[in-house]
Amino acid sequence: MPVKTSAGRATNSALDMVRTAARKIGQYLLDANPDILQSDLYISTCRILFYLVSHQLLADSPQQEQAALLFSQKHGAGLSHLPAAQNDLPADWLAHVYEHLLSFTIVNGQMQEHQGKSKKRSGSFYTPYELAVFAVEQALQCVQDRKDAGGANDKPYENSHRSVLRRLSQLKLVDPAMGGGTFLCAALSQLTEILRCALVAEVDSGQSLYEFWNLVATTAPKTDAQWDSELQKLLAVDGASTNCLSENPISFATDALRAMVAKRNLYGVDIDPGCVQIARLTIAGMCGRFAQDVFLSLENSLKCGDALLGLFRSPQECGQRGWAPHSPSFHWQSDFAPIFERAEAGFDVVVGNPPWEIHKPNSREFFQEHIANYWQLGKQDALHAQAKLAAQDQVVLEQWTKHEKDYKRLSQFFTSGAVYKLQSGADLNAYKLFVELAHQVAGQSGVVSLLIPAGICTDKGAGVLRKTLLQECWWKSVHGFQNTKGIFNIHRSFKFCLLTFQHGASTNEVQINMGHDSVLSARSTASISCPRAAIEAFSPINFSLLDVASKRDLQLLEKICSHAITVDSFLQEREFRFAREFDMTLDSHEFLPREKMELLGYRPDIYGYWICGDWQPIKEKKDGPGIEILSRDGQFVLPVDDIGSVAYPLYEGRMIDQFDDCAKGWVTGKGRRATWKKQDHLEPQYLVPAHLVRNKQSLKVGYLAVGSPTNARSMIAACIGAFPCGNSVPVLINHSIKQSLLLVALLNSFVFDYVLRSKMSGNNINLFLLKECFLPNQLSHLEEEILADVGAALSLNHTRHASSLLALQCRKSANPSFSAVFSQREGEKCLKSALRAALDAYVATMYGLDGQDFAHILADCSMPPSKGSPGAESRSNEKGFWRFEKNVPIHDRIAVRALDAFNRMQSERPRSILQNALNELQSVQQPIIEDLRRHSECLSAIRAH
Repeated sequence: MPVKTSAGRATNSALDMVRTAARKIGQYLLDANPDILQSDLYISTCRILFYLVSHQLLADSPQQEQAALLFSQKHGAGLSHLPAAQNDLPADWLAHVYEHLLSFTIVNGQMQEHQGKSKKRSGSFYTPYELAVFAVEQALQCVQDRKDAGGANDKPYENSHRSVLRRLSQLKLVDPAMGGGTFLCAALSQLTEILRCALVAEVDSGQSLYEFWNLVATTAPKTDAQWDSELQKLLAVDGASTNCLSENPISFATDALRAMVAKRNLYGVDIDPGCVQIARLTIAGMCGRFAQDVFLSLENSLKCGDALLGLFRSPQECGQRGWAPHSPSFHWQSDFAPIFERAEAGFDVVVGNPPWEIHKPNSREFFQEHIANYWQLGKQDALHAQAKLAAQDQVVLEQWTKHEKDYKRLSQFFTSGAVYKLQSGADLNAYKLFVELAHQVAGQSGVVSLLIPAGICTDKGAGVLRKTLLQECWWKSVHGFQNTKGIFNIHRSFKFCLLTFQHGASTNEVQINMGHDSVLSARSTASISCPRAAIEAFSPINFSLLDVASKRDLQLLEKICSHAITVDSFLQEREFRFAREFDMTLDSHEFLPREKMELLGYRPDIYGYWICGDWQPIKEKKDGPGIEILSRDGQFVLPVDDIGSVAYPLYEGRMIDQFDDCAKGWVTGKGRRATWKKQDHLEPQYLVPAHLVRNKQSLKVGYLAVGSPTNARSMIAACIGAFPCGNSVPVLINHSIKQSLLLVALLNSFVFDYVLRSKMSGNNINLFLLKECFLPNQLSHLEEEILADVGAALSLNHTRHASSLLALQCRKSANPSFSAVFSQREGEKCLKSALRAALDAYVATMYGLDGQDFAHILADCSMPPSKGSPGAESRSNEKGFWRFEKNVPIHDRIAVRALDAFNRMQSERPRSILQNALNELQSVQQPIIEDLRRHSECLSAIRAH
């Protein structure tokens, strides 16, 4: 019988072990014996059993074959890319299978998919093997390049192959959230290969295999007696005689080396006992004929427990603090005592992909198990459903109360500062806790390489961590990834990164390598060296990393910074106030769906308010001296004295665009499934009763807080009237209308957007991020005046802004060219585009840019739209503005016009070019002073209610 390959034998060994375990309970499962549901290990093995029979790898009876067929038909799609042939399965196939099947549970002997999104909410996702390999590669390279405390290269080892063997014999690698062992499998393969290459280089071709092993033994540290004994044990396993060795010495040696690495170098922790068992099976299965020996040995190095709680000073302290974990007791220094009792205590390498969830009780996940379609309910409907359930089932209410208290106690532990000292921010993100955990369990020069959300680069709550990484570690690199190709089963816009650093050194520069959709792209793209001084200059408070595509971008940002002040300073100097007016979840009891309010008699007027009162058909209107309000459809009128009550439209993110406070209106649906379309009038989803509106100022700047640096535009700002805004539209409020118009003109510029994109790693434009962006410095009075005028001409185009327009008209009464418009006139759209282009060019000159700088920012904007979707493959910069107006004729695009205007400004006065564009737009906007006064009086009367 021919000898099988090492890989094939490893897979067979793993299959044999799983088959043995699965057969013990397989019949119980098929007979729907409820006793098996009491064991987590049994359940995990049952999941594997279902996979095995579905791929014809284990089928001893017609019943099993039938179960396999049914399971494959219903649930096979998620694993369809795994080959059915067992010899072709990847090394970590058991981990993949198990983590995929966590989405299912066993009910009455049948596999059923979990209701809700528990796997997504927990952040538990299978890591593709190539990502794990890349992470381990980066970690081991960092070990090779490690720095001393002063940041210089630390080369304490010889470069001989024997020194490599010596170092590997001592290296201890851990995954603190190992799941099914994917990262440990990658580490096992790479460490074995490094060890094999070093050994082969030391062995003469004429040496016997026994001499080969003798060399391995003699290169180990003399203080480690286990090395020689392990070799002798391995040589005695499985009839390892001279005949066995000569039969297939290479595969035997590879299995033996893997076994040694698995037993000596690899450690792991996971809270799920099923995952721990699968990790042991997987790693043992890779060791071929030594699998059984390795499997038993891994019981001491792959532990079940809560890695985060394991940082207590003692296991008993956990109970003393009032938190009793559901997982087995685990303590880092007790369970891995030899690691922490070494001279250089701690692990040499920490790798992994820890959970990404926010650590707080999740009512939707909890109640989905008890209330049908709970995920689809709005906030208030969900609360009513919870109350109804609590009235019917007191036990569920008690369970939820305990669930909340447990999270609260755990949160107090994490935020007390007793163990975790680098956490900040309102939310407890699991990934941040694991970064600090890795920092603590790594040795004095230990290396950490973790796959985590890209928020580590910019989130405010990670600021203390970033400061520590810069000042107390060698922050080697960040490799950023976008989920555009669905690497993980989460939203395609989500971003994550591989963070690599070394403990106990200092950082001079960080290697940044962002914007990848595959490991291949990350490997083939050169990194950008970002000096620590630049990071601290661009983000002196939060130490946020820049997300730049080239060294040219870094230089350009430094130039912009030298001609600018921070947004924080700008807002403080001009007395702007930031506000989040309504939280769409916490304040959901304060607003009602528009359709419900309309059923109660509320009717929209021409300004955007919904008014309940004695509306009269316009045909029956009686002339009178009082002020009357016209309905939006023009069919009804309402004297202001007959106003009963007023409701305000609640702004959501989809409703605004740049310089446009009426971009889209709500049609139907809720949440992400809601439908919005372009409207000429306000069509909100929700209305707020007038007495609950907190700010009725006539003008404020609202911006879209949800965005992406790869959208057509990232900063979307508009001037909004007295209407309230939800949390997706934060507002900046100033008593001066002029200051609001000035700000919106600057925020919507290409240059500001370019700066903002360089600081974005996620999909939220939080205030702390906005504050550290840059606006032009030292604006003259004339510059402020013309920018405010441009902001007004582009923004205030409806009767709902009559009060602001009248105030501006009175202020500029000496300038008859200034006027207002309440409807689109012929040619106005084209003139607005020309004015926006002139504005962008003018702002670019205020930032001190030259023609090459501005052309770099607007690179590719003059190219024809790429065919297909979305054309990014043919573009040089994924964050470029080429998506903006890509379907507009090239010569009509604002970006193309802006470049032309900028070039003209090099030979003409920039302010004159901007003023001429403004005058041309105003020439088609007819002054209507009396109308402004009448509308302003109506608006004042409405707001008085």
